[in-house]
Amino acid sequence: MTSKERVYGLFAGKMPDKTPIYFSGISSRVASAILGHAAYVGGGIQQYREVTALWEGPSAHAEFLERSIKDALDLAEIFDCDLVRAEYWRMNRKPDAKIDDVTYMFKENTQEIIMRFNPEQELFYVISGHTDLAYEDLNDYVRRVEREAAEYKMPPDEYDYLLAADAKFAKTRALYGQGIGISLPYDIVWLEAVLTRPELVERLLEAQLHIALRRLEGYAAFPGELKLMFGGGDIASQQGIFVSPDIYRKMFVNRYRKITEKAHSLGMFHLFASDGNIWSVADDLFGKTAVDGYYEIDLLAGMQMATLRQKYPELVLLGGIASKTLHIGTKEDIRREAESALLAAKQYGRIVVGVSNQVVCNTPPENFICLMEYLRNKR
Repeated sequence: MTSKERVYGLFAGKMPDKTPIYFSGISSRVASAILGHAAYVGGGIQQYREVTALWEGPSAHAEFLERSIKDALDLAEIFDCDLVRAEYWRMNRKPDAKIDDVTYMFKENTQEIIMRFNPEQELFYVISGHTDLAYEDLNDYVRRVEREAAEYKMPPDEYDYLLAADAKFAKTRALYGQGIGISLPYDIVWLEAVLTRPELVERLLEAQLHIALRRLEGYAAFPGELKLMFGGGDIASQQGIFVSPDIYRKMFVNRYRKITEKAHSLGMFHLFASDGNIWSVADDLFGKTAVDGYYEIDLLAGMQMATLRQKYPELVLLGGIASKTLHIGTKEDIRREAESALLAAKQYGRIVVGVSNQVVCNTPPENFICLMEYLRNKR
């Protein structure tokens, strides 16, 4: 079987010839140790790199894109991943001013937003100019998102990474589209609004749904075979979800179902992600087939692969190894977790085994190599 056949076959209940493997994300520092040069992958560091490249000019930005594509695909090739992450974080926005080598300014309406890069943590974050959203500003925020939704078009360079991956792997490996999630913004004021201004929250989520559906249509025009659509939205901690199960069912689950229905009409599958303990709404999401798959599975919050597999036999699962285990665990810890995930995959099927979330920047590179070599040899 090809890698693509292994992964896509899971959604039809087919047992693969060997367990498909992947990793969901990796820091630049860890990847650099593997590739032997500064690797253009990761989170905030990639946003900082793109902003810097845009400031320096078109040729620098073209080089950024070229290096980002090459490094992401080289990593997938080195570890023989069946499911390939072709694109990492982006921030395709030229700054309005450069303050120093790690600090840039962006103008937003009347505000000046200052962002700084922290190389130790690979973060690019706001240090001044941004204030927490006030309750009285929510209506303006929603109207802005609604305007964006009404005008939304798929960015013209959205396919570049996917086309490069198809070319490198001769269309034999599974790829995925991103950005079809629905979620509350991280400002705590939105949790208050869920109870006090539910109609406003519904409008926001409806605008996000519109964008998600438009992105599905955009991905449907991809000239290669692209069946997997990654979405979801963080809604939980290790103690449980941030809103009541009833509210979550009312505001979120039916909208996820609409994404799934649209995806199916286009020959695609819809995969959901959230960190944390989501057992209180798992039956609604997974038992009633609101989504086709589940990734970013948080083992440390009690979302165990074998339990999920037995309870929801048609749900495709991605993950099985916790980022924290790679970060601070021993090689024996890593092998134990990998063996458990592989056992579940071979026993029950419908599982892609790999790191459930980002390989964080201070992870020992040898731990990640240990995991991927173990998966490659034992699958």
